Amino acid sequence: MEDIRHISTQKLLLFLEENGEKKFRAGQIEEWLWKKGAGSFDEMTNVSKKMRELLAEHYELGRRRPVDKSVSKDGTVKYLFPAAEGRTVGRCFQRWYE
Repeated sequence: MEDIRHISTQKLLLFLEENGEKKFRAGQIEEWLWKKGAGSFDEMTNVSKKMRELLAEHYELGRRRPVDKSVSKDGTVKYLFPAAEGRTVGRCFQRWYE
């Protein structure tokens, strides 16, 4: 079974379309994966139970620890995560101030 963190947004959009879901769900799912750090599909409370079950049937959700982290002067946090076949995936998050 493929780790959902290893698929492209386009592949996720296609999966959602094939299962009758709206495109905006991709953003919700990716937010859970990359920003909120979900450890299971059940944590994705703004995604329908049916869709969470479909995701669990087709994908696994392994928790990956970053191999590198850096923080810029403006507070942006950059993580580098391990991916398939020795590759890495970078993600950036802007720190929000009130």
